[in-house]
Amino acid sequence: MIKKLLFSFLVLCMAAYSKGQITIVPQVPPAGVIVKSQLWNMMVVSTGDYASVSISLILKDASGGNTVLSGASKMINITTGNNQYDFAALSPITYDYQSPDMGSDPDGFLIAGSYIACYAVKESIHGQVTETCIPIVVEPTSPPLLNTPYDNEELVSYIPNFSWIPPMPVELFSNLNYDFKLVEVQPGQSTADAIQQNIPVYLTNQTDPFLYYPSSAMSLDTGKLYAWQVIANNNSTYSVSSEIWSFRIVDNYDEDTLLVANELYLRLKNYSDGTVPQCKTQLRVAYTNASVDSVVSYVVKDVRESDQPVISSGELILRPGLNLLSVPGTGNLENERIYLFQLFNSRNEVWSVKFQFQAPQK
Repeated sequence: MIKKLLFSFLVLCMAAYSKGQITIVPQVPPAGVIVKSQLWNMMVVSTGDYASVSISLILKDASGGNTVLSGASKMINITTGNNQYDFAALSPITYDYQSPDMGSDPDGFLIAGSYIACYAVKESIHGQVTETCIPIVVEPTSPPLLNTPYDNEELVSYIPNFSWIPPMPVELFSNLNYDFKLVEVQPGQSTADAIQQNIPVYLTNQTDPFLYYPSSAMSLDTGKLYAWQVIANNNSTYSVSSEIWSFRIVDNYDEDTLLVANELYLRLKNYSDGTVPQCKTQLRVAYTNASVDSVVSYVVKDVRESDQPVISSGELILRPGLNLLSVPGTGNLENERIYLFQLFNSRNEVWSVKFQFQAPQK
């Protein structure tokens, strides 16, 4: 008889507790820049009503599994159906910061890195009802942006100065530091392969976004191609890499032309010096983009005519630093005729070169 009564009591208790099923659907960006308040954007789907429950969060470092932050919402009521919550609806939220890197600002950024976020619904009497875990990757919106020397630039100094712009936003980093790598590029090798495979000419870790090449480091030689890259870290954890740029050391700097891979490029200038280099086949120009331009316009004029008519125009796609550009529609110009090429940038500057076209012999 006692066993029957106990069994009936357990059945009644289970029936009273069996309110339904709860599913937590976090609505947090899987990657990018994330502020702490965004961690509390979620939908809770329930097939029953729950009174006096709280939602808890445990944020762990994905690599080591260490808890870096935990929090719990105020007591709330969950109703049958879809329940939409955010930071305001769940506040006040009590935080416990296990890592000093996270800071104590509830509206602050999460530090760059990979995390596992685990959410749980807990009843005051019966404890945890359900749990859901998702991966989160916090990464900068922009990597380190290389500044100087420009890509493909020719340098006359054997001790170059390097500089770059930090990744953004810098608030994602509690201890921003950089790995700087400089390698020699072998003939026929891409700069990406050289960075990955070749023994560094110079390798260092530092916190400043600039580097003066040490005179005590390995000497750089003329005629060789060098590639460099910057990697941003938070503490000792990798965050993001810059592009790979290259440069050469030269003995004699030609102010009018640049020879790259057996192709002759005419250097654009923002002043007139009276020189008229020759151009064979298609016009190729070298232009250093020191602004933020991604597209510029150009014209080609016939300067032998008094009104200098425009015989060709268009747009050219640019990247930061030195650009080696082939100008469309300039392969069939009149032999031994002098033309003027002009490029217009966003600074209202005009960069130009006057050249004489030499048609290829048939």
